Amino acid sequence: MQQVTREPAGRFGELRSLTHADRPTEQQWELLCAMIERWPEPSRSEVAIPYCLDQLARWPQQLRKPSPLMRDALIRGEPSPALALCERLQLGFDYFRPGQRLTNAALTSLVQSRFAAHITHLQLSSQPLGDGALRAIACSPFMASLQSLRLDFTCVTSAGVKALATSHTLTHLSHVVLSNLDLGDEVGEVFQGWSARSRLRTLDLSSNALTDRAASKLASSPALAALRELDLRFNTVTDEGAFALASSPHLGSVEKLAVDYNAIGMAGWRALVHSPNFWRAEVSCYPTR
Repeated sequence: MQQVTREPAGRFGELRSLTHADRPTEQQWELLCAMIERWPEPSRSEVAIPYCLDQLARWPQQLRKPSPLMRDALIRGEPSPALALCERLQLGFDYFRPGQRLTNAALTSLVQSRFAAHITHLQLSSQPLGDGALRAIACSPFMASLQSLRLDFTCVTSAGVKALATSHTLTHLSHVVLSNLDLGDEVGEVFQGWSARSRLRTLDLSSNALTDRAASKLASSPALAALRELDLRFNTVTDEGAFALASSPHLGSVEKLAVDYNAIGMAGWRALVHSPNFWRAEVSCYPTR
């Protein structure tokens, strides 16, 4: 009853004391989330959340994650106000927790919530999500802060990736993991049309049944001019694809290139390691012949 009748000044004093902790703990984080859940509007959105975000810049990032209760609510498609304090969402399927399947509808509710506006990292590995989920992410005005997106082992296709490529809101997206999706060569063309508003730094396309055609399309994509890491392992790229990557006018900023477990021989390997694009890069490539 005391919490209900507490004066606003007293409530804010408790909030200030909690956010100014010298050594924040997980328990304090959960108390803070619970406080934001109870805080009345419009003061919550206008005062409490902006104040918390300013103070939480000093907190360890590993603490700023959804609590088990918050995660369960997200799975149900019910984003909570405390989500506004989170930057990194690890929502990949957890095989040790039953009932954790995330549907397209639940993810759509999440990304269309104004409380999701500060999310920078979104991990959705192994969830049964399809292209509708990617279209929701691409179109949401609350995903503008997103920097990293992991979609490995989901159910998306090149059509969904195209929605990301043409998004006008994902201007800060720089780290994209699309491994183990069997996207095929069509995804190479998608990256040729990737929006110039987004400067990709890391791209993982391993295990996607890519051939030399996809490698050539990627090599000719201006959208990859700022790329630092490119992972093309476990595909079927041959020397021809390696030659295209080595001679690309857009891959000169790559610092790490992984093309292991393809069909690249000694000629392709030599082309890569002696290419001006990769002479300072870490090139991981084991010739197959």
